[in-house]
Amino acid sequence: MPLASAAAIAAAISGTTELVQGGMAAYKRRKADSLESPVEDPQQRLELARLRRQQKAFETGAVAKTDQERLNSILKQQSQSSARMSGGEVGVAIGGNAKNTAAIGDVLRKIGSNTRDKGVEAGKLSSGLADTISNRKLELGILKQTKEEAQAAQLQKGFNQNSQAALSYGVQSKGGDGAGDKMAMLKTALKFLGV
Repeated sequence: MPLASAAAIAAAISGTTELVQGGMAAYKRRKADSLESPVEDPQQRLELARLRRQQKAFETGAVAKTDQERLNSILKQQSQSSARMSGGEVGVAIGGNAKNTAAIGDVLRKIGSNTRDKGVEAGKLSSGLADTISNRKLELGILKQTKEEAQAAQLQKGFNQNSQAALSYGVQSKGGDGAGDKMAMLKTALKFLGV
């Protein structure tokens, strides 16, 4: 058997081994990918949506609307009661109405302040949770990139080792500088493989 054909057969066997190893690596990669955590935790996404709805309700005042309507209704009833209880004296009716309005106004301001504070708090919580989700996406992206780079480096290393071994086999079998032999061996191996 000529040495060039032996080199081609050795290169073909090496190439077949690389294909089998590549197939096994691809299978393991797919299996590992299927075990990866999702980019977003669905529970975190639901909680973020809830916090944003709550924040909007606080910001628009929708949360306190019922309380405000109830207090305004009470103020109206108390104003009517003050007018009736005054016995027709305008000063007494206005004084009672002013006291009622001041008391209800204080309560409405407290409700507004509490609503605003809760809106700010809900905003901070939703912002923090959005940052957590964003950081997780970034970390998983960096992890995936690092993994891809490591796999590419490993594949390049294997290719370099196999190529060097095949080329050194051709140089050893023929002698000489091996430059022409390397090309001839590569062409023969590709022809043998049907490429």
